[in-house]
Amino acid sequence: MTLRDYLISQFEHPRGPVGWVVGWLLALKNRARNAWLIEIVDPQPRDRILEIGFGPGVTLAALAARVGDGSVAGLDHSAVMVAQARRRNRAAVAAGRMDVRLGSAASLPFDEGTFDKVCASNVNLFWADEVAALREINRVLCSQGRLVIALQPRWVRSEEEMGRTARELDDRFRAAGFVAVRVQRKPMQPVDCLCAIGQKE
Repeated sequence: MTLRDYLISQFEHPRGPVGWVVGWLLALKNRARNAWLIEIVDPQPRDRILEIGFGPGVTLAALAARVGDGSVAGLDHSAVMVAQARRRNRAAVAAGRMDVRLGSAASLPFDEGTFDKVCASNVNLFWADEVAALREINRVLCSQGRLVIALQPRWVRSEEEMGRTARELDDRFRAAGFVAVRVQRKPMQPVDCLCAIGQKE
């Protein structure tokens, strides 16, 4: 593995001391995208919200600050990110207002209908079977629950590619059983961000 490949893999699955540093970098560089994600999720005082692929736990903290009597849960496949997020959110975790777990989107460790909202940012790129993971998310949402996924596709170099990526998001949400699907776009640097929103029937 080249150094470049190793560093790329750390952003996909942070691990070891380098992964810890990557977590802090993610906290800094993803602020704009994650702020937009939170705006669209629109946390309400009694919401039960799950974030998949929470990284260093910055978005978890922002969600927890807005749900009041609700609750926030997070799932990430990196033990380093779980440790970092628990440390950042130790008061909320200790108070039982936040549940931070190690795990995979392919098999969510939650009962059917547990959450009002589920969100994720730039992690669906790494799901081996994206539609299967979306169906699993559908399972843990309550009736009329909402899924919001932000995606900043760094590989996109043209309007045609951006349009195709948006259509693929829409198609996969619908294939997983979501309704009222829409994909929004927001100008950002270094590339625009997409946000796909879908509702469970």
